[in-house]
Amino acid sequence: MGKIISNFSDFYRPNKQQEEDTLSESAFQAYWLLEESLLSQNIDLHLELGSKNRVMLFKNEFVQVLVNIINNAREQFEEKGIVDAQISIKSYDMQNIAVMEISDNAGGIDEEIVDKIFDPYFSTKFDKNGTGLGLHMSKNIIKQHKGGKLYVENIQGGAKFNIEIGISGEEDEK
Repeated sequence: MGKIISNFSDFYRPNKQQEEDTLSESAFQAYWLLEESLLSQNIDLHLELGSKNRVMLFKNEFVQVLVNIINNAREQFEEKGIVDAQISIKSYDMQNIAVMEISDNAGGIDEEIVDKIFDPYFSTKFDKNGTGLGLHMSKNIIKQHKGGKLYVENIQGGAKFNIEIGISGEEDEK
């Protein structure tokens, strides 16, 4: 519990510093934070973490992005009554980019709204206290990581969120 409190207090600290790490390590941290609650809801979280590229991260903010995406999938499983709920987190390296894919089998995102989900104040959950800021903030956080990108696509049976971040190098140390 102390580690969780420390992580959340670091998240709001104004003088935060980037640290060098891998996307895989952040995925492990998000898994650790959510493991019990996902298991209690019979949600299978599968990790396939192959990225070894070192990237500069605002680590706690990055973990919060992962937690937000996973929690959105969890809410979709519940809303749609998905019995065999599965989330997959995959990381790999592609030249000078570290890539993470977070996919689920919650039925995907309605094509009419898929282009709006990163817009500020856009939510399908206003009746459940949704603010429409979670994915918007997540996209902005990822942009702070060496021109990082966060985008989504529908896949067979679900949705896949893609994160791409440039690897760290000499220009990061200046």
